[in-house]
Amino acid sequence: MLFGIILDPLMLVLACSSIFALVACGITLRKQAMVEKRLIKKIDALSKELNALSHSTLGMGRRIQGVVDKHDSLEISVEEIHRNDPVKVSYSEAGRLVRMGASVEELMSACSISRPEAELVSALTKQAQEKEDVPVLNTKI
Repeated sequence: MLFGIILDPLMLVLACSSIFALVACGITLRKQAMVEKRLIKKIDALSKELNALSHSTLGMGRRIQGVVDKHDSLEISVEEIHRNDPVKVSYSEAGRLVRMGASVEELMSACSISRPEAELVSALTKQAQEKEDVPVLNTKI
């Protein structure tokens, strides 16, 4: 008699199996706890990275919007400059004066342009006028 209890071989096998199962459960739980700790650390790291990316994306969005706003403002300014270009206005005025019969000297003083510019405007305007003139049809009846 061992320890005052008679052990049946089947009971001995069941006891050993139970002890083995408890040890295996303990090992599995320990491994699972380690995996859980690693996953929690990984989740925290990814959360911090996502937060940083989110902040940088918002910052880039603000900067891009600022660039777009500045571009739009500059585009409007350029359009205004083109519409109110004093050089363009003076050449238009010079062409109008040539059509009214102004001389090169009159163009130079009235439009503040140089002699070569006045001569060019005069020549181009006269040439354009010649092309626009409709020839008279001479027919004999």
